[in-house]
Amino acid sequence: MREFSGIRHLDGVNSNLKNAVLAGLIMVAWSGQVIAQCNACDADPNCTSSDGFPTLCPLELPSGTAGEPYETVITFFLPAEITDPGSGLVATLNSVAITNISGVPPGMDIELDDPDALYEPSSGQNSGCATLCGTPTFAGAFEIQINILAVVTALGFEQEVPEGFSLPLIVEPGAGGTSSFTFSPSAGCGEVSADFTATVFGEGNQITAHQWDFGAFGTQNGDQANGVLFDVPGVHEVTLETVIQDQVLNQVELFNTGGGGWDDFFGNPDPYFTLKDGNETVVYTSSTFDATTSGTWSGLGIVLNNPPYSIDFYDEDLLDGDDWLGWAPFSPNGPGAINVDANPSNAQLTIGLNPVVVVMDVAEVLVNPLPEVEIYQAGPNSLACDNDSLLQYQWYMDGMAIEGVNAPLFQPSVSGWYTVLGLDSSGCSASSDSLLFCLPNAPMALDLIEANGSPMALVTEADLDAWVWHFSGAEPDTVSEGGDTWFPIESGWYWVESESALGCPIVSDSLLVCWPLAAPTVTQDAEGNLVTEAGFAAYQWWEDDMPMAGEEGATLLNPGEGTYVVTVTDFVGCPAVESAATTYVGMATIDDHWSVAPNPFQMRLQLSAGRAWAGGEAVLMDLSGRVLERHALSGSPVSWDLGIWPAGTYLLRLEAQDGRMSSAQRVVKR
Repeated sequence: MREFSGIRHLDGVNSNLKNAVLAGLIMVAWSGQVIAQCNACDADPNCTSSDGFPTLCPLELPSGTAGEPYETVITFFLPAEITDPGSGLVATLNSVAITNISGVPPGMDIELDDPDALYEPSSGQNSGCATLCGTPTFAGAFEIQINILAVVTALGFEQEVPEGFSLPLIVEPGAGGTSSFTFSPSAGCGEVSADFTATVFGEGNQITAHQWDFGAFGTQNGDQANGVLFDVPGVHEVTLETVIQDQVLNQVELFNTGGGGWDDFFGNPDPYFTLKDGNETVVYTSSTFDATTSGTWSGLGIVLNNPPYSIDFYDEDLLDGDDWLGWAPFSPNGPGAINVDANPSNAQLTIGLNPVVVVMDVAEVLVNPLPEVEIYQAGPNSLACDNDSLLQYQWYMDGMAIEGVNAPLFQPSVSGWYTVLGLDSSGCSASSDSLLFCLPNAPMALDLIEANGSPMALVTEADLDAWVWHFSGAEPDTVSEGGDTWFPIESGWYWVESESALGCPIVSDSLLVCWPLAAPTVTQDAEGNLVTEAGFAAYQWWEDDMPMAGEEGATLLNPGEGTYVVTVTDFVGCPAVESAATTYVGMATIDDHWSVAPNPFQMRLQLSAGRAWAGGEAVLMDLSGRVLERHALSGSPVSWDLGIWPAGTYLLRLEAQDGRMSSAQRVVKR
């Protein structure tokens, strides 16, 4: 049978009954959209089409703004007659039913001027209108789809023609506008662990897909994304793409029909199908294939938004009514193929997805950097934290907040581990590392025990576990580990140090220890110098009870006639010890030979001298120059009994009658 362009054959149901059923379908399908919150509309009388076909005015809706009220009027132009431009065939437009409206942005509604959603152009109802109103909840590009079912008459046959109109609507972002998702928290310090929840979903049988893009922090699918960690300071964009998709019947492939009516006795049936929704309402009638048991209806695009559905197959008969070829139910659950057994017919249905709403929404997560908080010891008695970005400070000791201490400079009164918590202008805070502060000059007693006037031991009474003793009598300082008692062995400055339980150093005052010294011995060498022992820390020579300027060494060079002493000490600051007085012995002026034998001797000396010494004396002295004994030189040799003197080293010289002296010789008594 020949078809009018785009017009499908009816299934033989009485048109009035069909219109009644259709009207009921529309009321059911539209009841979720029609609410009495939009203002009533008036159709635009200037709304027409250049080709004389039904149309909408305007074809592109004015833009809206997210979060702001919106209202506009859509006019339907419905001519009574339609002329096919190809064949010139004229069809009468009996009725137009609005079967479905989809793609309306969330927060908005459409209210028709005809609550039945049914218009009858052939009866003079050549226009209608609808009010689109509400407050869009988020920005995006939307496509509002209006589907109609037209009933037309052509060549004496009444036919149904499905048609669809698409109206684009742009919703711009508003100031502080809404979002298609919520998340918390939106900002943080150092790092942010945020939970994201999508808030936009399709209705009914629609399928909604959510794709999250967190930039450098990955992507996720699903309506929730929890615990997304943003651990880099900065502003991070989060994008959610929400795609709401209608499930659509794209293709019906009939494999076999299983029979037909009597008029197909000598040929194959003429199959077509009808589609019923969950209300048992026919929402679609297909075209007819002539004389075949199989066929494929492609490019259908039938929105399946009211499941469950059923499909009926028929054999179109021109004379005795259409023959029923089988029935099968199905429920779409995502894209793919569904095999149906419509006994006796068999077919495969192809379900696809048609995006009707695509929303891209962007939000920002702010990660503020943590402030740099460092403390240091600014002086012996203070701690400091230098950072111009910090607005507030709170000092802690051993983890406990110190009340009222909130300045960048702090003077602790006790030793302990200190930290500071700093808050910056972003509301971010951070704690410094702990720093041990030790009060200076922690007291520790150090006492010297003496026995018989001599140092015995250094002791301290502090109750500590470990000790380090210091002695500055030598270079470098001697450092020794020991207990709370130390036995000094020489003069010098001593001190001890230890460590408190916190780790703070404890140092005693220094104590000078002075060992008693024996008086130094002064001798006269062969060159006439006065000499005392080396190794003392300080020397001072005296003449006639007066200190000799600059004479601060172990040797006094050839001082001349007089009486001398030397004072010495083994450590600077310790008391000096004075030698015995020494009378300087002048050097010889007579170069005449003389000798003594034996040397060493035990009791007696034999002294031989030239005539120049006749009438003079031999003088025995100790090493300090003190005269012990004199013996007259009445002849030569002279025997001299020295048995009364103890063993040791002595000085021997000769003196002439005129006062001149010989050089001194050392003699040793055994």
